[in-house]
Amino acid sequence: MKKMRAALVAALAAGVLFASAPRSDAQLDNGVLKVDISGLSGAINLASFGGSDFYNPGTPVSWFGFQRGTDVSSTANNANDLFGGVGTPVVVSSAGGALGSVSVLGSYSGGGASSILFHRVYTIDAVSAVLHITTTLTHVGLDPVLLRYFDSHDPDQGIDQGNGFGTFNDVYADGSETVGESIEDGGLFVQFRTPTAGGGIIASGGPFSLFGGFDVNGFFASPVDGGGSFEDAGMHIGFEHLFTLGSSITVSYDQVFGFGPPPNVVPEPGTYAMLAGMGVSGLLFLRRRRK
Repeated sequence: MKKMRAALVAALAAGVLFASAPRSDAQLDNGVLKVDISGLSGAINLASFGGSDFYNPGTPVSWFGFQRGTDVSSTANNANDLFGGVGTPVVVSSAGGALGSVSVLGSYSGGGASSILFHRVYTIDAVSAVLHITTTLTHVGLDPVLLRYFDSHDPDQGIDQGNGFGTFNDVYADGSETVGESIEDGGLFVQFRTPTAGGGIIASGGPFSLFGGFDVNGFFASPVDGGGSFEDAGMHIGFEHLFTLGSSITVSYDQVFGFGPPPNVVPEPGTYAMLAGMGVSGLLFLRRRRK
């Protein structure tokens, strides 16, 4: 950890993180799930599974961001590729090919002298449609800072299926995990999953996006559980941590893509046979509806 922290600090001091980022996207692809990471922003530019693009149809919402406590003037996200006046251009690199990893390096210093370095890593499983996102956050500023770190998405996977923008939205517990779920009318779903003990906050069913500080504050104060409601709404995950000088934490969550019956629908036997033929039947077990 100390070696990685020293390398990040050295890169920041040398201006490496201020250099122009590569223009081309980095790609992960296992033949079932394809994910493109923007070479400009480091956010998910494309997540393709089951014949659908999940985050680009309609008004694209797919970014991560930061905020210092409840200070709405310090909110920064990479919806517009960069972090504006409170962050630096990111450096995106990939290793190991389509089944390797994509790393995103950058920093955030909104709301004061405290600065946070972040190292965000994307990986996918070899055969299943699971995207792992792990981020190490390191404090290199002078003052303690209460940091809010969040991902914001609006799943619209139903568009490519001819089923419109709406999804069934829910948040529930599955064993030791907290799960946020968005499932379109035909059964194509995405879940955000994080260990309940890990302190992550998940909302599914609103707001549409975490763009401004008031959206972020509302999310952390009262994350929305759609309870199975059907609407065009966002799904978000966030972490909050008080950093002292030199402290560092690592947080993670999974995005799980799959097929399953919409709420209150019992699939025909032929549906499971079709999914088995597509090589995705093993993903069905990941859907566990709240009783």
